[in-house]
Amino acid sequence: MKVLYILDSLNRGGAETLILDICRNGRRCGLDASVVATGGGELEDEFRSSGIPFHQILRRSALDRELIRNLRELIRSGSFDVIHAQQPVEAIHGLLALRGVAAAPKLILSHHIAAKSNLKNRLTTRYLVPRVAINLAVSQHVLDWALRTMPFAHKAKWKVVANGVDLARLQPSARGAGIRTELAISETAPLLGMVGNFYSGDRKDQLTVCRALSQVFAAQPAAQFLFVGDTGSDGGRMYNECLALCNDSGIAERVHFTGKRSDVADVLQALDVFVFSSRAEGMPVAVIEAMAAGLPTVLSDIEPLREVTDGGRVARLFRTGDPSDLAEKILELLSDPKESELLGQAAHEWAVQEYSIDAHIRRLYDVYAGLI
Repeated sequence: MKVLYILDSLNRGGAETLILDICRNGRRCGLDASVVATGGGELEDEFRSSGIPFHQILRRSALDRELIRNLRELIRSGSFDVIHAQQPVEAIHGLLALRGVAAAPKLILSHHIAAKSNLKNRLTTRYLVPRVAINLAVSQHVLDWALRTMPFAHKAKWKVVANGVDLARLQPSARGAGIRTELAISETAPLLGMVGNFYSGDRKDQLTVCRALSQVFAAQPAAQFLFVGDTGSDGGRMYNECLALCNDSGIAERVHFTGKRSDVADVLQALDVFVFSSRAEGMPVAVIEAMAAGLPTVLSDIEPLREVTDGGRVARLFRTGDPSDLAEKILELLSDPKESELLGQAAHEWAVQEYSIDAHIRRLYDVYAGLI
């Protein structure tokens, strides 16, 4: 099965990490994967060394005619069965590139989040959804949201394939104490953390975490917190609000904003509790990674996070946007190490069973095979 994945960026995000995991593991599951990137990013070297054919054709405008022509030539020469895009901008270029291609491969568009996008993306999505071969929702929640909010989204053209993670990638390195040493955090200090980029608007909600931390730190005087993720570009305003709140609350020395990092496995190993505060998700890879690493997790009580945790069975869910309830759930776990250990073990077993990269690729393969 020859599949060409189109990525508009190679930044360290959930979709990009997922495709990289597919490229590294696809062959043993019957996938012959290639990638064409229309942008760059910090994962570029990892894609180039992943062992799959890698192409880079930079997009220079919102609708790039030269990119369309070059994609068409790549598709003609590659004998692909499927073209798989992760965003509307990728899919629209792929759709136009397929025009005039004899025995054209099938085009699939993944939908990664259940949230209102900007007007340009909404119009592009409206155009694409009826025209691609399959729309792939990363969770049942995303599918339900799409069918509810897009009157043009015919159910027959949708499939659900949950995200997966490469468990081998989550093995920590042998670099010693890692981030605790880097930030001068004692090995015995309770360390909490959240992995997720900062965004403007109603997506990630790091501000609620910052509001909860004063209560947590009052009860746990040695505790500290890590925010791992991009703090600039689209999320600059949220980051600045969090920074100001921590300074005003007198907790800034115990809250660390690390920016993007390539050593997430080492970071997860250093944590005692994983926190994820959000208002809109699809199927967050960061949460799956934390569960797979065996961490007890405290998550916003929203439908996609209930879905990924078996209805909340393998996590503690707090009332979305409620810092007091978040602090209470965190302190319950910190005060009961045995319960934390059992919760982390249950999360690990669930993640391995449902969200391994092999399980994801097998489900993808079935969708691809059904098309061709």
